[in-house]
Amino acid sequence: MPSIITDKPRVELFRDLVREGEERAREPLDETLESYLVFTLVEHLRDPVLAAEPMALSLLDGLEQVGGVREQRLRAVGDRCLLIAGFFPDLARRRLVTPGYYAALGRHAYDELAAAMRASLAELYQALSEAFDALVHVLSACRALPAARPLSLSVVADRDSRQPPRTRRH
Repeated sequence: MPSIITDKPRVELFRDLVREGEERAREPLDETLESYLVFTLVEHLRDPVLAAEPMALSLLDGLEQVGGVREQRLRAVGDRCLLIAGFFPDLARRRLVTPGYYAALGRHAYDELAAAMRASLAELYQALSEAFDALVHVLSACRALPAARPLSLSVVADRDSRQPPRTRRH
């Protein structure tokens, strides 16, 4: 089997993946949403909470917080729900809920953030909430791309962002 060695930084790899997902899904995202999606993928590459923590409880916990802690927790819930709904729908099904359940939780988290933030950040989180279904559609299309098929939550969680580029076998 041939091997592919890549020296591309993770951000570039995920940007390419998201752009391919946009094309495949026929869901063009504006630069802000595209960048947010790319950096969400990079940020949660090794997120152990993604597979472990009940998001509804995390949402409730975030809603009970104040200030920066509230913002941080709600953003994490929105981001994680976005990834589960779009990129890891099998995780939702293993938990006996639909990916739409996670989409609803994530949209609500972003809505709460939009209501609590200053103007520029409020606009971002409102845009994320409104575009949630399109973002999920793009992630689903990314998941369906041949290069993304081998990805699973365990593979993503095991990768170390500080390691040098790896050889990938096809």
